[in-house]
Amino acid sequence: MGIIENEVTFFSITVPSVLHQFVRMKKKKTKQILKVVFVFISIGSLYFVPWIVIWAWILPLPHTVQDQLNEAVVHGSDGIIVYIDQGGKPPSLYAAGWHDRKNRVPVNPQALFKIANITKLYITVATAKLVHANRLSLDKTLADYIPSILGKIKNADKITLRMLVKHRSGIPNITDTPNFWKNLPHNNSAAFKLITALPTHFEPDEAYEYSNSNYLLISIIIDKILGYNHQQFIKEEILIPHRLNNTFGSISEVNSNEVMSGYFTGFETLILLLSSSLTHPI
Repeated sequence: MGIIENEVTFFSITVPSVLHQFVRMKKKKTKQILKVVFVFISIGSLYFVPWIVIWAWILPLPHTVQDQLNEAVVHGSDGIIVYIDQGGKPPSLYAAGWHDRKNRVPVNPQALFKIANITKLYITVATAKLVHANRLSLDKTLADYIPSILGKIKNADKITLRMLVKHRSGIPNITDTPNFWKNLPHNNSAAFKLITALPTHFEPDEAYEYSNSNYLLISIIIDKILGYNHQQFIKEEILIPHRLNNTFGSISEVNSNEVMSGYFTGFETLILLLSSSLTHPI
């Protein structure tokens, strides 16, 4: 009986000990595997590090503005123009890179370039001028200005001009529609169909989302109120009074050779449609 009792006692001590040791070994092995995986993930992640940006922060700045522009071109920028105007000093122009990369034409400091989405600032100023003249109201709805839009865009009777200006309408961005860049709409009617075919992203004024659709609609509203193209209004009320003599409403108004080449073929069609057609020099 004593021997049997000792054997039972032996097993009652040894079995849990073996199991505990096995669990410890398994945990240790798992930790080793995780360490190896972590090392491989860390090494692999180095591929995605923006080394150019990191080097730009680490390395000392070039001694001159021109040197800095030249370095930016080395790092992949196609063409850069910098204008510096300091009080008490004459303005300075610096340039580096290509005016036309395809034809290897060097950058010209006096070149014109497409300002694209910055045109929204001109549309906003035009809207503010018309509001000040009581020709537009920021609190009137999309349906008030374009009654035919009811039933085509959700909440058209709740989306105000103010919400369009502030990108709080919920109307999705037309340029995010599938295959937009492959099949650009060739007129405002086609662009309008793309907008009305998309569901809204949120209820009016509940969130913010940048959308070219908002400013296309604002342009249509302004054209309707004026009875003529909003670009003419911008020219007469903003460009001429402020002596912006080298700012234009369309590439058709300038020598296309003076315009810096864009990075997207067919971009002119887009800027004409989305009221992003002002061209501005340095």
